[in-house]
Amino acid sequence: MHGVMAPPRRHPSRPLMLAAGTPLQPPRGLMSTDAAAFAGVGLHGELRRLLWSAAVVLAIVLYLTHVTS
Repeated sequence: MHGVMAPPRRHPSRPLMLAAGTPLQPPRGLMSTDAAAFAGVGLHGELRRLLWSAAVVLAIVLYLTHVTS
């Protein structure tokens, strides 16, 4: 029975020894020593993300200066 007043049930999970032995995701990024990890990073996408982040930060700063003055 599943509902608002139903008693709580435990969700099945992996044993702790199996969960500790395997990482969720392999390390990937620009600081990785593996050459194959860098191949998955797209320069165009990273630059677009950087520019959008800068635009959002600039918009927030301009909004806050407008509100406080």
